[in-house]
Amino acid sequence: MRSALILCCVAVQLGVLGYMVYGRESVVTGGQRIYMATAPIDPRDPFRGDFVRLQYPANNISSAPQQWSDNDNEPERGDVIYALLEEKPGGLHEVVLFTDMQPEDGLFLRGRRGRALRGGGSRASVRFGIEQLFVQQGSGIAIEEKRGVRGGMQTAMEVEIAVNKKGTAVLTGYQWSDLGIQIELSDNFRLRVPDANQNAGQNINQNTDAGGPHITLTIQNISEDPVTLNNPGENCGFRLEPANLESRYSEAPNSCTDLDVVEPLTLQPGQTHVIEIDLTDRRWLVRYDDNGKSSIGDMREFDNNEMMRVVYRGAASSARATDDEAPELWPGDLLSQGFNSRGRVD
Repeated sequence: MRSALILCCVAVQLGVLGYMVYGRESVVTGGQRIYMATAPIDPRDPFRGDFVRLQYPANNISSAPQQWSDNDNEPERGDVIYALLEEKPGGLHEVVLFTDMQPEDGLFLRGRRGRALRGGGSRASVRFGIEQLFVQQGSGIAIEEKRGVRGGMQTAMEVEIAVNKKGTAVLTGYQWSDLGIQIELSDNFRLRVPDANQNAGQNINQNTDAGGPHITLTIQNISEDPVTLNNPGENCGFRLEPANLESRYSEAPNSCTDLDVVEPLTLQPGQTHVIEIDLTDRRWLVRYDDNGKSSIGDMREFDNNEMMRVVYRGAASSARATDDEAPELWPGDLLSQGFNSRGRVD
């Protein structure tokens, strides 16, 4: 009797294992293949070489609009969440909507809501089961080195994912972005607190910081072919953008607003382009909304933990290049690490 019970338990375990393996293989063989960009993340354990931790913009619910079945109550931790996907001009897929209602058609990921992130509200994590890429033993360290670390040159890993009609996703491979990006904050990057007679955003015409640029952004072509970006005067191909959809920050009107100009910037393999950013310059001012009050100024005048990024949006640039004689522009997106008004880098 005891032997029969043991054999039964073993059979059940093998059956469950076989079902899991079959389930994954069916997704790999029958699922739709897509690519998604991963966000920069520092390695947790540089001595662990058999897997690489991955993070996506989609892991933060506030990165896209949400639509819940109960408008008064958002899903709780552990609840199922669906992320609707859309292919962008560069060929990568991004999340365009989070919902707790399973879509009837289209491409989507099925995940579960995780822990709440700093800031509360809809700032919460969501996991899809594709946050670890298992690689050949020992090769994970080399991959982490190519991805880069905080403060250094970073290269976005674009992972290949198989997705079935139920939203189950399985990682199947990866490739690298054509461009690497590095952001360095200067020693004088610090919170600027207005004095008692001055409100935030009042002193926007005066450069009260000495010592050069507050941010140095370096772009490098790490591919084997030339890459062309659209970057009109004053580096208008790049912008300051909130890291999260639900943000009190937005871009203030400046000389680049609605600029419909194509000025190609071609980087040869290995070539770099450096952008020096003075946050007190009107070109880089932000709008900050707080309890119905709107102010425009240097982002360091507003004391909060919200992250900003310096970004290049390939889709927006390509839309301007409608002339037949315009060069073929790189269609991808390039995002720096996030940083806040106190100089903390994510």
